[in-house]
Amino acid sequence: MRTKVYYLNKSLAQLSLLLANNPRPVVIFHEGDFNDNDIQQSLAQTLGSRTPLAFERIQFSNSSTRSGPIHRGYTFSYLNMCRFFTLMLPNHPLLTLFTFYWRLDSHSYILGSKPIEDPFEIMQKRHIQYAFAMVYLETEEYAIGLLSLFHEFLKNHNLKASTAFEKTQTTQSGQYSLAIISTNFAIANVSLFRDHPLMRTWLHKVDRNGGIYRHRWGDAPIHTLALTQFLEPDQIVQLRYFGYMHRTEYVCPRGIERHLCEKQLRSILPNPNIIFINLIGGCLPAGSPLCHYYPEIEL
Repeated sequence: MRTKVYYLNKSLAQLSLLLANNPRPVVIFHEGDFNDNDIQQSLAQTLGSRTPLAFERIQFSNSSTRSGPIHRGYTFSYLNMCRFFTLMLPNHPLLTLFTFYWRLDSHSYILGSKPIEDPFEIMQKRHIQYAFAMVYLETEEYAIGLLSLFHEFLKNHNLKASTAFEKTQTTQSGQYSLAIISTNFAIANVSLFRDHPLMRTWLHKVDRNGGIYRHRWGDAPIHTLALTQFLEPDQIVQLRYFGYMHRTEYVCPRGIERHLCEKQLRSILPNPNIIFINLIGGCLPAGSPLCHYYPEIEL
C-alpha cells in the first residue's frame, strides 16, 4: 500500500504542476484501499488547496462474473477493473457533472516543467471527442474472439466498416491488426461512451458476451474498435505538446530533446535500477497502423 501511495503522489504532483493555471477536480476511484483519512489528507496536500479531491469507493457485485470460466492468469479484482473502465466509468453518476473526463492510472505521469494549456479547453474549442498519448499492439491472447464479435455487431446493425477501422484494425489479409489506443491516458467527451447509441450498444454487447472475464479483454481494444468505427478522424487527436509516461514507458513532448526528457523522468522516479523505455512518437511499435494516423496537437 505504501508503494501505491508513493507512485500516486508522484502522479498527482505532476498533474498539479502542469494544470496549475487551470486546476480541475480530481476523483480517485478505489476498492477501499484509500479509505484511510491520513492517506487522503496526504494526497490532498500534494494536489494543493485549489484542486478539489474526492475519493469514490467502487464495490463490485459477484454477479458481474456472468457465466462461464474466469481467466486464470488474472485476479477477479483486475478483471473487474477492466469492466469498470470499459463501460462503468463513463456511466458513473459523478461524470454527469462534467463535459469531459481525463482518465489516468496511479502510474501515469504527465511530463513537463511548467503549466500547460488546458487540454479540456482545446478539445472543446476544436470539437474533439477523444484524445490519447500512446498507441500499442494488444497481446493476441487478450483479444481472442473480439474482432469477430465486432464484425457480428456491424452485420446485425447493417453497418459498413469505416475507412479508419479498415486501415487501422485489419491487415491486408483481413486479420486483426491488434493496434490499440492506450487508454491509461484518455480524455473523452463524457457523452461519447454513454450517449452515443451505437457506442453504448456495442459496450453492452461486449459485457453480455463475458469476454472481459473469460479472455481478459481490456477497455483499450474494446474502445479502439468503436472509436475507429464511429468517430471521424478529426474528432480524435494525439496530444504531443506535453509528455507522458505510464510506468516506465514514455513519450517526450514534441520539440524537447530526449536527454532533457529523461532528466525529468529521473526526478520523478529516482530509482537508478529503473530502465525507461522511449516510445518515439508515442508508438509501440513504430510501424503500428495507428501511429500518426490521427492528427497531432503540438501547439
